[in-house]
Amino acid sequence: MRDKHQDHSKTLTTDPDDVFLTEGQLADRHQKSAKTLRNARVRGGYVKFCKLGGSIRYRLSDVIEYEDQHAMLSTSEDKLKS
Repeated sequence: MRDKHQDHSKTLTTDPDDVFLTEGQLADRHQKSAKTLRNARVRGGYVKFCKLGGSIRYRLSDVIEYEDQHAMLSTSEDKLKS
């Protein structure tokens, strides 16, 4: 007899390519407002996003890549890039 409560832990993924964040989750993560994210989507140049049906989603791997590209060790690094 099979257990009615199947273990789905093996089907859950921790691969950042398979995890999507909502606008609210990214806003919380980056401490920005949802409106700021909407404006950034219009202008471009922020985290890549996916439009799935009528919903906006951010792939976790893209968020991490963006964060890594903007990581700095000191404020003087920004002046060196200019």
